[in-house]
Amino acid sequence: MRTFFFSSVLAALALLVSACSDTTSATTDELGKTTVEKVQANSAYAWFQVGYDAYPTAAGKAIFDSSVAKIKASFDPAQHSITMAVKLNCGCTETQNTFPQIMKTLDAAGVPRSNVSIYATDTRLNGIDSIKAAYNISVAPVYIVLKGGDVKGRIIKAPTTGKTVDQDLADFFAVP
Repeated sequence: MRTFFFSSVLAALALLVSACSDTTSATTDELGKTTVEKVQANSAYAWFQVGYDAYPTAAGKAIFDSSVAKIKASFDPAQHSITMAVKLNCGCTETQNTFPQIMKTLDAAGVPRSNVSIYATDTRLNGIDSIKAAYNISVAPVYIVLKGGDVKGRIIKAPTTGKTVDQDLADFFAVP
């Protein structure tokens, strides 16, 4: 009886771990370049719309509005772009918190989605070979603001301590 119990527990644990693993068979279709529309259309990523709709909070609205105004004033569609590598699978809390907030900020600032490149990856950084070396990406999620191809700033996992994502983005877009 004990052997059966321990075997069952081990089997359940193995299933739980494999459900969140980054095996290529589990995530191949979801890795690589993607779009916000594809994320929104996938019911497994319902967290995106929830986070997008909830941002900013009432307490953070003034900071958000100020940051959006700064981005609008600095953004040059011919020069600026945003490249990001996000972990959409397995409940990556950094992606689930930051990705919707960044997209809400960019949308509010009028940044065209054509200036935003989104790459879905996993903990092994599969699916982002085309940007990994070019932008020295060693961890995800990462959000990189570029101007004329030069990196002006990056948010790695979460915004700078004491700042919101919109404040970090506004600072990055303002860099000459």
